[in-house]
Amino acid sequence: MTVIKSQPVVPVSTRGPVGPIITTPTGAVTFEFSFGLAGGAEGAYGMLEKYKVRNPILTVRDEFLKGLKADPGLSNFKVHATYLDRKQAKRKNLKNTFKEAYVLQFDPEMWQMIYFLGNWKKYWSQYMASAQLIRTSDGEKIWSGNCVVKKKDKKTAPTLDELKSNTNSVFSNWANESGPECAAQLLKKFRKDNT
Repeated sequence: MTVIKSQPVVPVSTRGPVGPIITTPTGAVTFEFSFGLAGGAEGAYGMLEKYKVRNPILTVRDEFLKGLKADPGLSNFKVHATYLDRKQAKRKNLKNTFKEAYVLQFDPEMWQMIYFLGNWKKYWSQYMASAQLIRTSDGEKIWSGNCVVKKKDKKTAPTLDELKSNTNSVFSNWANESGPECAAQLLKKFRKDNT
């Protein structure tokens, strides 16, 4: 935390969203493709918009920062307004966007809907993200942490058709709950590693 406190401003960057992958008994397909949306980042944005779901990585970032700002001397964060793409978000390339700085970077790693082995018609969710503190002058990773959030309740598990229904709240609930839980895991690791 000393490194962060010593900086006048700590830029905060976020890599663009990843669309969920659905792992079915016959193989994996992208969530957006199975929903008739374009693939890749475009499809991920479309899926978030269609289901009126906030990108979980933004919630991870905001909740993490809120937790850090509760500590004295940790209010010097400046959130970068736009997403970085994969190339921009690489450690060696952050200097192009942020010059000489320590950057707090948030990355969505995976968002997956997986069928239960005992019941192939019902699905559960797994969301994974990471955060890193990076020194842009040399691309050195000063700190990093990962989080994994699983939503695996067989009683409320939806079918694929229920997931596709934008009147169904299961998908949006999973998205809305995963962000804060993920942020809490990252914050706990950050505090443990920096005390």
